[in-house]
Amino acid sequence: MTDTEATDTPALDTVRGKFAPYVDVKAVQGLQASHEQQLAAIDNDGKLTDDGKKAAQAALYEETTAAMNKYRAAFETEVDKATITAEKRLFGPASTDPATLMAHRDALERADNIANEKAALDAIARARYSGDDSMVRAITMRAETQGWETVLGQVEKAAPGTATRLDAYRRIPGGDPTTTNQVFAVKVPQRFLSKTGGGVNSYELRMWARK
Repeated sequence: MTDTEATDTPALDTVRGKFAPYVDVKAVQGLQASHEQQLAAIDNDGKLTDDGKKAAQAALYEETTAAMNKYRAAFETEVDKATITAEKRLFGPASTDPATLMAHRDALERADNIANEKAALDAIARARYSGDDSMVRAITMRAETQGWETVLGQVEKAAPGTATRLDAYRRIPGGDPTTTNQVFAVKVPQRFLSKTGGGVNSYELRMWARK
């Protein structure tokens, strides 16, 4: 949903910076600014009746939301691509030959059965000394999902560079719907906000947009 006004704050600017590699943030902000300027122009148009302003602002909101949804969809596509690429590099098989793929599937099953951090440390030690790359990758995935930072420290010894790749993976945005909603927010016309709770009267907004 894009029904929350984007209020510029240092925190939001930081989020936008993280989103920038995956979407044209300046274009998104430009759309938001244009939308708010047009809302104000409608409010100040003395030739329009109150009903005329309602209809015009509702139509504008739906038009802007449709345009914003395209930016959001493009962002989500790019984030998905980046996530898959990063996960393949970190957790996927080292090659696509049948023997490696089979070893990797076996390693994933064994890693899924590792019950705790102590067992994971023992497993990464064995994988490191035996040169079992598939198991190292599988344990990396298990440790990352479980939050076993000590194990990931040992993974770095077994596969130098993993820490850097993990840091880049963790920086991929989009996991928090609240911040994503803020970045792609479209301001709702004041006249369509509830006078009590401030929520959006979506039914009325849609009805006026079609007048």
